[in-house]
Amino acid sequence: MGSFDEVELLRRRAYEFFRHAQDALSHREFDLACFFAEQAAQLRAKSPIPRTHGLRELLELILKALQDLLKGEKIMYIRESLERERQWLRTLEEAYTIARYGLRTYDPEEARHCVDLAKTLIELLDNIEEKVFSNERSRN
Repeated sequence: MGSFDEVELLRRRAYEFFRHAQDALSHREFDLACFFAEQAAQLRAKSPIPRTHGLRELLELILKALQDLLKGEKIMYIRESLERERQWLRTLEEAYTIARYGLRTYDPEEARHCVDLAKTLIELLDNIEEKVFSNERSRN
């Protein structure tokens, strides 16, 4: 499988996990909603940079890669947005391990926030990717 195919596969799976997160939330399956939301956000973040698992680590790698492509204020805005969501990013990241091995459960408010955060991250990454590649096309 080529690199482009891997990126597309991870992206497709991210959207599928997000759909499952929304379905689980609507069925009041809050633990699964958080788990699926984490997987959606992780796979979407991982699609351009595979081979690592931590969501916060993936987001930091993406920000470092974008440092030269985006103006400083845009990077600062993204960084500040992620900083405001730090607690929830940690919760979302932990949902992966907890869903598989832990005894913790999530309440409806936590599940809704996990799904909303995954949606925000997916949209942010889609938006950044679109701008980066549209800038690349306009230079060529």
